[in-house]
Amino acid sequence: MRLREKISVRGPDGRVESWSVVRHFGESGWYVELSDTRGRSWSGIDAGVFDAFRDLRQVPEAEGCLFLVAGARLDCWPTRMQSQMGGGNLVAAHLGPWKMVTGNLLTFILPSFQHKAFFHDVFSPAPASKVGTVEEQDAYRKQWIDRATRAS
Repeated sequence: MRLREKISVRGPDGRVESWSVVRHFGESGWYVELSDTRGRSWSGIDAGVFDAFRDLRQVPEAEGCLFLVAGARLDCWPTRMQSQMGGGNLVAAHLGPWKMVTGNLLTFILPSFQHKAFFHDVFSPAPASKVGTVEEQDAYRKQWIDRATRAS
């Protein structure tokens, strides 16, 4: 099954455009295909949607485009379990340690809380203030892991 949807992308000129994205599972893994308003297209293939999306983002980002979706949020990436079992369709918001502890407690008390608060579809909308490039995402993740390992 092919899932087609529209996502918002801020172009180099600052205008927000609606681009088309298609995701589907095939023999080689997850395929993500992206088309802009000028007829250009990019594609990525990987074991998960998140990683296939990361692969195709690099060329448009080098041209100054910014993807306004959860998969481009600095603080979001799939957990290992989501990648292995869910195809990386969901990304988790990796918040500060105290917010994570509070979230875990609330999840224990109210199981439905976790999905609504911490997990987002890769292509769900995200504000420009929370997103970045693949390079910025990698740097944020490294800092987050370093901070988390120092705290333990």
